[in-house]
Amino acid sequence: MRPRSDWHLLDPDVLYWFIQTQPQPAFVETLMTARRIFEPAVAALAAKVASDESLHRVAEAYAGMEAARSPEELLEPDLAFHRRIAEATDNALLAYIGNMLAGAARVHQAQQQAPEYACAPLPRHKAILTAMLNRDPLAAQQAALVQLNETKDDISAVLEARPQVF
Repeated sequence: MRPRSDWHLLDPDVLYWFIQTQPQPAFVETLMTARRIFEPAVAALAAKVASDESLHRVAEAYAGMEAARSPEELLEPDLAFHRRIAEATDNALLAYIGNMLAGAARVHQAQQQAPEYACAPLPRHKAILTAMLNRDPLAAQQAALVQLNETKDDISAVLEARPQVF
C-alpha cells in the first residue's frame, strides 16, 4: 500500500473510500478543517469577482434552500449553494475543489438528517449571500467562517446524541 501522502484524495473514488474508513468524528474534523480554510477565502473572492449571472446562480441555490421542507430536501440546494460560490470565482481549480468538498459533505449527512437543524443554516447562508450581493469580500469571508463554526457545533451535537458508527 502506498503512503497516505501519495493518495489522490481529490479523486472521487479515493475520497469516498477515505471517508468510509474514518471514524465519524475524525472525518468531520478533517472535512470541517478543510472547509474552514477554503470556503471563507472562496466567498471573499467570489464577492469581489463574481459576475452578476454567477451571483444569481448562488441566489437560486439559496432560494432552493428556503423552499426545502425537510432535511433531505435541504441537502442538494445547500451543496449547490457552496459549489456555486466556488464556481463564481471563475477559477476552475477552486470550482473543482469546491465540488469535491461538496461530494464529501454529501457522503456525511449527519447534520442534514437531524430535523432540529433543518432550518438552522438558512440565516447563516443568507448572510453569506447578502455579503456577496453587496460585493463585500470581508463580510462574505466572516459570514462563511461563522457559518462553518456553527455548522461544526451543530454536527458535533448530532454526533454526541447518536451512537458512533465506524
